[in-house]
Amino acid sequence: MLPNQPLLSRSVKQRGIHMASRLLIGLLVSLGPALQQPTAALALPKYSILESVEPAQPKGDDEALESFRRALRGRDREKRSAALAELVASGAGAATEVLLREYQRCHAAWSSARAEARRFSMEVERKTHLLSQLEERLERDGSLQSSVGEQREALLALRGELEQAEQRIEREGPWRGELREQVAAFFSGLASGKARTGRKLLWDDARKAPSFDDRLGAVDLLGRTGGTGSAVELQQLLDEVADERGRLAKRLPKLEVDVRKMERRLQEEMLRLGGGQLSRASQEQYERVRREAAGVRSELTAHSQLAEQCTEAAAEALSLEDPERLERAVASLRRAAKKAGAGARLRSFSILVRARRAALDETLGEMLTEERDAAVRAHLVDELAATGEGGQAPLLLALFLADECMQVRSRAASGLELLRSREAVGPLVAALEKAQGRLRTDIREALVSLTGQKLQSAFEPWSRWWQGQGETFTVPERRKRRVVDAGAASGQGLTFFGIRSESQAVLFILDVSGSMDFSMVPRNNPTDNPRQPFDRPKEGEISRLQAATDDLARAVRGLAAGSVFNIVLYGSDVWTWQDRLVTMDEDTRLDAVRFIEAVDAAGGTNIYGALKLAFELAEVGDDERWEQPRIDTIFLLTDGRPSMGVTTDSDEILSFVRERNAAAGIVIHTIGLSGAQDPYLLRSLAEENGGTYAAR
Repeated sequence: MLPNQPLLSRSVKQRGIHMASRLLIGLLVSLGPALQQPTAALALPKYSILESVEPAQPKGDDEALESFRRALRGRDREKRSAALAELVASGAGAATEVLLREYQRCHAAWSSARAEARRFSMEVERKTHLLSQLEERLERDGSLQSSVGEQREALLALRGELEQAEQRIEREGPWRGELREQVAAFFSGLASGKARTGRKLLWDDARKAPSFDDRLGAVDLLGRTGGTGSAVELQQLLDEVADERGRLAKRLPKLEVDVRKMERRLQEEMLRLGGGQLSRASQEQYERVRREAAGVRSELTAHSQLAEQCTEAAAEALSLEDPERLERAVASLRRAAKKAGAGARLRSFSILVRARRAALDETLGEMLTEERDAAVRAHLVDELAATGEGGQAPLLLALFLADECMQVRSRAASGLELLRSREAVGPLVAALEKAQGRLRTDIREALVSLTGQKLQSAFEPWSRWWQGQGETFTVPERRKRRVVDAGAASGQGLTFFGIRSESQAVLFILDVSGSMDFSMVPRNNPTDNPRQPFDRPKEGEISRLQAATDDLARAVRGLAAGSVFNIVLYGSDVWTWQDRLVTMDEDTRLDAVRFIEAVDAAGGTNIYGALKLAFELAEVGDDERWEQPRIDTIFLLTDGRPSMGVTTDSDEILSFVRERNAAAGIVIHTIGLSGAQDPYLLRSLAEENGGTYAAR
């Protein structure tokens, strides 16, 4: 592995480069109209849209445009807001492009800052925990003084990065909101012909702007300002984006085959070297082979982001439709869904649910009763739960607890946990009586969260407890994220690093990179900095690999007879214990344990390749058609950050998993060992896929 991977993902860096270039362009343009390019400059004042602004008096077109450009260069909040209001009041035809460019810049900056803040907050939390471990050991081992000092400095730097990201959010967020509302007012005040011309610029950018950030900004603005019928047009754009992505995806399989061949060669070379450093020639050859595949994967991620933005914008546009036109818009969406495959129906459901209009409840109910595709039903459950609203949603999700498909029943349990309704407890307890395998675990997790009771997954104790509750029972506040609890680690099923599951269809994914030979005990190099001596196990200590294989052997011993499972190993390459899933019996259990105990560590950290192979073993395809997955639970263990594979970018790995797992609904638990792990990737993987993240 390469433990000194940068904290920021490549996609974040690319957005930063793009925004820097836009800053330069905006500055040049803002010097005056003579440059004939009305792109906004990027001074970033502090302001609050809650402060009052005097009503703007109409100005001439050129004067209003120049006033707005000057305000953008300055740092006076009131002048900026006043200039914006004056430009909107002028109704200048040239204002559309100026407003669009400034909104695109602002939207990209705001989105990037939010992503960075989320990542840095997780890094800070993990680094704080690591530092507390070191400080506790420092009391017994004075040699750790230097290491503790370094980690304190690193934590301070991370907190500084987090603070800067939060400041950018505070600066850009309100301005973005003000721009959205003023652009909407601008189009409302234009004559119909001018409005059509102005909106055409937005649609052109949404479809073919060279930058994905600009396409995202234009699409987001269309959701607020697109006008009558824009929900249907945005759904059509969504289909166009899906087609673009489909054509792009066809290029990837062959490229990935070539990358996989090279990874196999590198793994063999690492084993011959006894875990030593690869030659420069080998590394350069690998990068040449990987580069094209990585570019395609990056573009696929961008298309997925654009598709999600189109869905959000279409839902917003639908929520703003006049009641008289709403019926026609919904009818058009339904017609499009009937003619298309499961993917289009998924998107139609998302638009209708996210619009959050009571007038759509009957339509959603009709579409639900007509739907035969389990993937679409499961997706609807997720969308209903994500609304976070009460009303009929808990009753509707409770009906899904009796669905014929286990994945739908599981998502219904998770959705009811999110909605926090007292009415959900009874149906969940009743569903526990016949539940088996992972579904029992999922229902128990929901009940523990909704009630605060940490009973095991058997029906009888939950039934007795619920019968003893009166009408005064209230649902407690939801914990921020799922964590390992003592109740979960006891009872039936397997346990892996404190995470319990009753699943009978499991894949274990184990990191065997070279750094897994380092000590489990953090000392002088807890983040695996390659410029410092690594922390090798001392007397009385064990390696990360030993800790991982010991716990994996215990988990395999706890897997019920008749279960199907396999073990995926990854370093620079990815391989499996058996070629296919196997059924557990006593001979198989012994063979698996012997295999685990013989594992050696060498190579890099190919998390993308490991997850891709896991989905292939589960027989989950790369399209949106429903396929019953062969496994329902994955345990992923690593001690570091991605350093090998088609992509090492955390956001791209997360996007890949969202695509593959959208219909399959496989639960992914993650375990991170050492201070070198990527808490953003591991925690996000678990949270987005119904799993638990355990950091050691």
